[in-house]
Amino acid sequence: MSNGKIQYKINQPPMIRTGRVQMGIQRTIQTEKFQSLVMSINIDEEVQWETLEEWFQKQRNWESILIRRYKEMHDGILGELGHSEKRAFIKDSRAEKSAAATAQGLAQLDDLETLE
Repeated sequence: MSNGKIQYKINQPPMIRTGRVQMGIQRTIQTEKFQSLVMSINIDEEVQWETLEEWFQKQRNWESILIRRYKEMHDGILGELGHSEKRAFIKDSRAEKSAAATAQGLAQLDDLETLE
């Protein structure tokens, strides 16, 4: 019977929860001018945990495993194909447009000076 007060259960066994860890890495690498290679690896695992700290730790563990597996796959595939790692740089199209606009604006100013 409840008298409206919270009743705590003492010595209750910890509640074991079940969760799902789903992670993935996908990378597209241009190997030649019109050729690209898509490498993808995914993890979908069911884990059991009692506390949030344990849940976060298990997620970090699976993340480490995923990264290690991806690196092994990446190195193996590129080694088998005879390709080496090339660093990619992201082109900022806004900076290019801004530089082109600035150059165009300067060209127009130069044209105005010749009119004198």
